[in-house]
Amino acid sequence: SKYEAELSRFEKQELSVILSAIERFEAFVKLFPKEEQYTPDAMFRLAELYYQKAKQEFDATREQRIAEYEKRLDMFDEGLIDDEPKSPHPDFYNSLKYYNIIARDFPNYRYISDVYYLMAYAYQEQGDLPLVRRAFEDLITSRPDSKYVAEAYLRIGDAYFNEHNYEPALQSLLRAATYQDSILYDQILYKLASTYFILNRFDESIRTFARLNDYSEELLLKKNRHSYFRDESVKYIAFCYAQGTEYW
Repeated sequence: SKYEAELSRFEKQELSVILSAIERFEAFVKLFPKEEQYTPDAMFRLAELYYQKAKQEFDATREQRIAEYEKRLDMFDEGLIDDEPKSPHPDFYNSLKYYNIIARDFPNYRYISDVYYLMAYAYQEQGDLPLVRRAFEDLITSRPDSKYVAEAYLRIGDAYFNEHNYEPALQSLLRAATYQDSILYDQILYKLASTYFILNRFDESIRTFARLNDYSEELLLKKNRHSYFRDESVKYIAFCYAQGTEYW
């Protein structure tokens, strides 16, 4: 349609602007690779520009890549190929390169916690859970007073959980749960209670889900809404009580 053609034209123009900006910032970084005041800002901007570029390039071929992935996944399920295919994602190599250079060469950069935060999410999109954990751990170490610390503990716990490594997940989530003022507090409680559930620690799971329900009531009074996790937490409490007495 004419609307799709117009959208495509705008996307090409936007990509052209991004590529032009990348060229200028690359030239600056080549001239001044270690300038303390301005180089990390230029690298931070480069990482953002390369992120946008990678997303646009991936979106342009998203349907084709997903179709190929699903085809190969079917082949894997049928035993026709040995290796399970990886879900397609943008290539954030250049963004990650600059985030890592900033972290290595400019550890006192005023936005270093943002660097580690965005680094972690780029690794997350690429499915590299160990590096997600490392980036968030580095964030906590470098800026223990950062606004991202509660979320960092949550995402570390998430990464361990998704790797089926539940004890370390539990420890990270317990740390996250100490940040009761976090806007993610209900999500933290939900993940913590779910981890107790997976570990068959049903009494602790019920107590944590119940705390989530109490918190949901507090949200209702303060913000006129319940937690998004309220209904699930009620279901999980029932699941816990439904387990055999040998678990209690």
